Amino acid sequence: MAPVTKKRPARTEEPLTGIPGVLAALHKEIRYCRVCPTMKPHRKGPRRASGGNRDTGYFLATSSPQPVPLLEQALEALNDERFRKLTDLFYIVHAVRCVPTRPDDKQRARAPAPAECRACHSFIDFETRLLHPRLIVAVGAPAARSLLGEDFRITRDHGVRQVLPHTRVIPLIEPSPRSSAALRQKGLTLTRYRSWLTGFLGSLVDTL
Repeated sequence: MAPVTKKRPARTEEPLTGIPGVLAALHKEIRYCRVCPTMKPHRKGPRRASGGNRDTGYFLATSSPQPVPLLEQALEALNDERFRKLTDLFYIVHAVRCVPTRPDDKQRARAPAPAECRACHSFIDFETRLLHPRLIVAVGAPAARSLLGEDFRITRDHGVRQVLPHTRVIPLIEPSPRSSAALRQKGLTLTRYRSWLTGFLGSLVDTL
């Protein structure tokens, strides 16, 4: 006679409530969004590409879920054990939630188009109004325009604090080789810019 085995009760998870529950519902909506035909195949990027630490009051807004390696390196250069990753210091949001790719090569990334940013604007606006960040660091022109309007010019107001009714925004040129021309207008190289970013991030840490 075969031994009787007890069935384990099905594991149930408590539904998230409050702000975590609202964010979970929002992120589910984002994962299933297929609004932009230009974003096919609608790659959302890894889950770690968004979210992060809400307690600091700092948002990091980037153009898309693509990583920003030089910004990550600038933070690592602080050698602060509390803030080893961008998600340790920031809650991360993006101007667009799919990774924009080129029509002829779905593996090659590109900058998001204005229409794509407009289609995603409700997500970044909702997160900002829900979480009330005290400061948003907007990296790259698409991220800055999503928050400050389409007339905003990153080369004109790089590093200049902007005041919105519900928060403040510091727009920054994206630290990447494709921004070399914009950085030259500011008298910067990528190496010097990374050093500047380390000092900037350190100033944010010092105010916590």
